[in-house]
This record gives sequence, structure tokens and C-alpha cells, in this order.
Amino acid sequence: MQALIDELKKPEYQGMTDIQAAAAINAKVVSVRVPIDCWMAKQHALENGYYASILKASQEIQHPARDLCISVLAYIDDSAGKFVKIDLDRPKVQEMLSTLVLAGFVSPELRWELEALADSHVAWVDAMGLGHVCDGAVHKARGQMVWQQ
Repeated sequence: MQALIDELKKPEYQGMTDIQAAAAINAKVVSVRVPIDCWMAKQHALENGYYASILKASQEIQHPARDLCISVLAYIDDSAGKFVKIDLDRPKVQEMLSTLVLAGFVSPELRWELEALADSHVAWVDAMGLGHVCDGAVHKARGQMVWQQ
């Protein structure tokens, strides 16, 4: 309920009826980061030509990035199905991506492209865990706003 109260405090809802505010809140869309399917990362690597470089480096005993390449392949080539999704925002994954860029396997532009796969647009009410907001919920939240003042 607090998320709804905080949202209703914004100026764009002033002067709206409860029904109008509920409709506006239900229509609001926000961008969120979500884990991506491993196959999406593999498809990106294959389509952009860096999968083969990572594979070759993983097979060269003396390659300085061999361990990194083996780890990357463990994520995107997991035939056992243990890794279904990759959270690209995890610190260790970010470190891997940075190292792939530094080692020349991936350009900064391709990294941004890959990371953009984790951007998703969802209804604000879903992102906040509220579900559909009816005018009665808006009325109740506005009542609590008056009480909080």
C-alpha cells in the first residue's frame, strides 16, 4: 500500500478522480532488469561472432583468458540444464563481461547490446507487486495520505 501512496503523491495524479488515477496507475509502464535465458546469450554470441573466439581460447592450454572462457561457456553451453537464466547484473557476471571486453572477445557495443537483453518493460503495478489497482484502493490510499499528514 505504501508504494501506491508514494505514487499518488506525485503531481500528475493531483486533480484526478479516483477512477482516473486508478486507470493512469494501471497503464503506467516501467523498465526493469530481468535475468535472461542462457540461450539468448548464446544466440547473441553466435550471431555476433564472438562465440567461436571464446570456444577456441577455452581449448588453448596457454591462453591467458582460458579460465574465463571456460566459465562463460559453462553458462551458455550448459547441456545439463543447471543454468537456465543469467542475471547480467550480478557482480561476478559483470566482472566476466568486463574481462571479455578487456581481452578483446567482445566490443563495448556488443556488451551493451547483450546487457540490453535484460531490459524489460512491465506494468508498474506488477513491478510493485500490487496487481490491478481499483478506484477503491486509490480512495483508501488517498485517505491514508491525509491521515499521514
